[in-house]
Amino acid sequence: PALVYARIYHMIYNHPVIYVTPANLMNQWQEEGKTFDGQDIVIVDKIRDMKKIQKMNPTCCYFIVSFDIFCKLTNFEEDEKFIIVVDEAHTLRNDGITSVKVQNMMETISAYRLLLTATPLINNGSEAFNLLKILFPDDFNNRDEFLNYFFEQEKDIFGHTKLTNMKNIPTFFKLFDIVCIKAYKSDAL
Repeated sequence: PALVYARIYHMIYNHPVIYVTPANLMNQWQEEGKTFDGQDIVIVDKIRDMKKIQKMNPTCCYFIVSFDIFCKLTNFEEDEKFIIVVDEAHTLRNDGITSVKVQNMMETISAYRLLLTATPLINNGSEAFNLLKILFPDDFNNRDEFLNYFFEQEKDIFGHTKLTNMKNIPTFFKLFDIVCIKAYKSDAL
């Protein structure tokens, strides 16, 4: 389904597509792309390669990059926008440096975003906020407000705030119903 969505968005909006994935899955994405519709999906394994590829082959519009390379891409035109598809997106749910860099890059160059994961999404409220912020940076810019709305909080014995019971649960799940396409393993078999 990710290839389908990305290709449809590309056809409608004419933005190139960047698939961001762990380095060990790049070849798999490339093969799936060829099988899907015969289009070449070019692996970008050096920072400077993407611009070079675009100049040499202006019709090339599907790229695969690792998380590491994606965070280091530079020299985009101010109005240059991409459709960004992030595989294994659950890796972005924490506050780690890679997550922050990917979020910043997406805010800079993405016209549309698609996050993919087969891993259960949420262990805590901050992780939910981080994923929603990637998709909707203008709407989700205040973590404390988000956490206060969806979670009761109490202080532990050291004075640190700890999230306890969830509240406004129907609204919370509606948010994820809007942004999630759920598929089950049995559907793919």
